[in-house]
Amino acid sequence: FQIANEVKKLRVVLEEEKIDKITDKEIEKYCVRLASQNDVWNSGKLLLNLMVENTPNSKYQLLREIDKNLSQEAELMPILYSFYQYTLNAIKMKRLIKKGKGFREMMFLGYFFVNEFFNKASRLDFNKLVRLNSALVDYEYGVKSGRIDDEIGLKNLILKI
Repeated sequence: FQIANEVKKLRVVLEEEKIDKITDKEIEKYCVRLASQNDVWNSGKLLLNLMVENTPNSKYQLLREIDKNLSQEAELMPILYSFYQYTLNAIKMKRLIKKGKGFREMMFLGYFFVNEFFNKASRLDFNKLVRLNSALVDYEYGVKSGRIDDEIGLKNLILKI
């Protein structure tokens, strides 16, 4: 799937830029991810770890990760998207466990996600996850409407968790 997705990107480049040949320059530009983009997904994982552990150290790690991403010029919305994805997957996982589903039946959520959080799921509070998801939506609206500063608002949100 990932390879097919990258090939689709390159097809679009061929058509839009009206070039005959893809070079390593185009592959680097359109397909190879920057370190900061990859780190964005680590932010979502750290947010969920904070929901599991809720220790000052886990909060500090998440805040540090966000600072690192922003200093590498990662954009805010991908960070927020990683928060949504991890939170929504955790909500789905909690619902599936309640229905008696096991590890194998949750693979559609992604192997690495399920492997990381399946055993921690009992320590994830369903109501807290729903409230977190709601807070993320409110935060996004606040940023898009200009009511709150994106970086300060994000840090405040994490500190409130």
